[in-house]
Amino acid sequence: MALSLYDIEPLLSNVAAGHTLLTPNARLARRISSQWNLRQSATGAKAWESLSVMPVEAWMLSQWDAAVSRGELPPKARLSAFQEQQFWLQAITAHEAAAGTFHLLRPEQAAKLAAEARDLLGRWQVNCQEPAIRQLFALEEDCRIYLEWLNGFEMRLEVNNAVTAGDCLQQLLQAGVDRVANSVTLVEVEDLTPLQEAVLAKLASTVKSHLAASEAPAACEWKAFQGRRQELHAAAQWAASRHREAPDRTLGVVLSESGTDRVTLEYLLRREFGCLGASYTHLPVNFSTGITLDEAPVVRHALAVLNFGLEHVNVRALTSLLQSRFLPAMWRSDELQQRLIKWVFDLGREQLSVTELRQYCAGMARRRGLGVELAECLQALHGMRELRRPALPSQWVERFYRVLDLLQWPGTEPLDSLEYQQVELWHRSLEEFAGLDGCCDPLDYTAALALLVSFCGQQISQPQTSDSAVQVLGPLEAAGLSFDELWVCGMQADSWPAPAQPNPLLPVSLQRQLSMPHSTAEREWRFSHSLWQQYARTCSRIVASYCWEEEGVPQLPSPLLAEIDGTQQQAPAVIDPLWPSQAGGITLERLVDEKAPAWTEVGAVAGGSALLEHQSHCPFRAFARWRLKVQPLPEPQAGLSAAQRGSLLHEALFQLWQRLSDHSALLALTLAQQRQHIGEAVATVLRDVNADLKMAHPHSLWLLEQQRLERVLDQWLDLERTRGQFAVSALEHTVELPLLTLTLRLKVDRIDTLADGSTLILDYKSGQCTINDWLGARPPAPQLLLYGSAQSGVSALAFAQVRNGECALKGLGSVPAEQGILTDIRKATRKHFEPPLDTWAALNRHWQSVLQELAQEFIDGEARVDPLRTDSCQWCGLQPLCRVAVAAEATECD
Repeated sequence: MALSLYDIEPLLSNVAAGHTLLTPNARLARRISSQWNLRQSATGAKAWESLSVMPVEAWMLSQWDAAVSRGELPPKARLSAFQEQQFWLQAITAHEAAAGTFHLLRPEQAAKLAAEARDLLGRWQVNCQEPAIRQLFALEEDCRIYLEWLNGFEMRLEVNNAVTAGDCLQQLLQAGVDRVANSVTLVEVEDLTPLQEAVLAKLASTVKSHLAASEAPAACEWKAFQGRRQELHAAAQWAASRHREAPDRTLGVVLSESGTDRVTLEYLLRREFGCLGASYTHLPVNFSTGITLDEAPVVRHALAVLNFGLEHVNVRALTSLLQSRFLPAMWRSDELQQRLIKWVFDLGREQLSVTELRQYCAGMARRRGLGVELAECLQALHGMRELRRPALPSQWVERFYRVLDLLQWPGTEPLDSLEYQQVELWHRSLEEFAGLDGCCDPLDYTAALALLVSFCGQQISQPQTSDSAVQVLGPLEAAGLSFDELWVCGMQADSWPAPAQPNPLLPVSLQRQLSMPHSTAEREWRFSHSLWQQYARTCSRIVASYCWEEEGVPQLPSPLLAEIDGTQQQAPAVIDPLWPSQAGGITLERLVDEKAPAWTEVGAVAGGSALLEHQSHCPFRAFARWRLKVQPLPEPQAGLSAAQRGSLLHEALFQLWQRLSDHSALLALTLAQQRQHIGEAVATVLRDVNADLKMAHPHSLWLLEQQRLERVLDQWLDLERTRGQFAVSALEHTVELPLLTLTLRLKVDRIDTLADGSTLILDYKSGQCTINDWLGARPPAPQLLLYGSAQSGVSALAFAQVRNGECALKGLGSVPAEQGILTDIRKATRKHFEPPLDTWAALNRHWQSVLQELAQEFIDGEARVDPLRTDSCQWCGLQPLCRVAVAAEATECD
């Protein structure tokens, strides 16, 4: 099917007269050229002369090239937009360093605004040397500084014998440039700058204008939706249904915010056209809106590979890269991925040293034979000494290629057409990147890679696809094209017309006087109105849409829709109506599967008391942790984790009481000696910290941790001084507890023998704790209860809350051992038992029964999703597996 999006019949007389056709954009030029070729082919011609059609700006730049080749203009290097921004960045940075009075937070953005400001001045033919113009700039501080930036930029252009695209057009107005003999026809061109008008008047012998005329005004309507997704969903449904009705009908969808909406719309179109599975490549839609090159997966992974040459890599980027299909399959073994991912997440950091990664991979290769190729690649990368020497961009291109070859990007699997074109654009972009030598001083690896990432962020990946009757375009790309029907999205009042956004580096009064783009609301209205009228001339039917609420903020329709009839729409059906109609006749049977096979293993269970704690909080958690061996990945965080800080505190208390041994020894210390003992204990603990953990954090953090430990230990010993006589009879005591068929290996923090010979078991806690965690049918913290069961003759159990400003003993017992240890068992249990338990012995018998019930549940395979309380899921991390929210909904339905 020959697709026609523009009628070239009215232009044939101009073509016959030898006119060059000039369009506002490249898309319309390609469409007219395509229609010309189809017309010639239809006449039976075997060969014909190409049609002279191109965008206005491209034609003018070609005339500059021709004038230079004829010797009418001096040869100069024409800068790309990125090269121009680099010159601006250098000028701005140099001025900032010299002035020393301000610091820009985003110099790259300032460079873009500066380049835009100079281009506007040139295209509106403003001479900044005129006194009146300079006076306008002097009235505003930002504008005055811009003129100083401009002087530095002009000097760099002169030194490098370079020009911008706007400079090329201005040079065409010089007296030495001859007029081009041929005439031109402006096709759908309605908005030329003064500089473009002057160039056309200088170069073209005749300038005509052609605007497509419709036989009848387009039928227009508007639709309003509750949100942006509903709006895009309706547009996708409309395109699919209209295409099925008449496959030869030309349809267009205009996206005002293509950057944020394109991905959503593509998914919705694929769903409506049934192209999400095996038919993924058969979507009958052509997207003119592209993505930046750094967002393309194959290129994004190439940039991630290059990060291995830095000192640190991002942990989440690394784990994503390990699963990339653009790297060798041998890197993607399940065991290698699991070990690496668990290791990096256990470190608890967002950034990982490449040296650590290399050493870990080397050790894993030696011990387990895993990741040998990855270890060898990282070692070879470490040996590339040239990566540590500054160089120009062209030299860095060669080095980057060597790194990518070493790590075998883009893998061995075949690339599809889209990926192949993105890789080709990547190679072309690196060639252009090599051309930045004149814009940069020698760069180190970090700066060179950052520049490459920025460069790729400005390269648009718009792969060639087969033409289609359904087109997705931006507002300017749709200008001039003819559609049978057009859907224009995002026509809120704040977008059509857009709010005025004058360039902040140019005097606002000057921009308003010359009616520069985005300078006034009136200018934006004229532009939007002209664009809308252009759509109306070239289309038979237009549907405009907007959402009446966006992120909770009410929205109004564009004033362009004021005289058009429309309706407020309900959200379109999320699923095909056929599905619920068929599902209505199905009887669902719910299968409750909450029992695992019985536990049959013999011997001590790893994890000790944590098993019953998890069983108490939620049976599924215990099942997943001990039976499925599932461990949630920790979230990276700054500094030490709560678990690491608690471990350091436990070690320090162990060291401290090894030195003191009893209450009498503590009382014999002066306060100075007490602090000396604390300092020595803390120093010993911090000295023995794992080397990897110590290297992961700066020295200042360890100094702060030392101060924290010394402060809280000093407070704790002050509390211990107030206790009665005791002797520490055991520290970190290991004991095995048989419980039905389970054997739990426990480690008791501390056992004290009191003056009367009774035994007190202490469990250190650095967080808040309460004895309520021991009570009820499912005690949330059964650890101490297990310790008490494992020891005979225990008179009291207590949490030792070692916490800055909140040190305390919290426990229960049969003897008034210490302040904070309650002996009134009835009072302590009356809120949890009916009738309350009266004695310490009765409470211990209850605990024995509860612990056995929890153990029996685990042995029997009880694995229901049943959180004990609302905070039981807070630190679980298994929600994606247990789907606790779904389980709760099912319970409510029952």
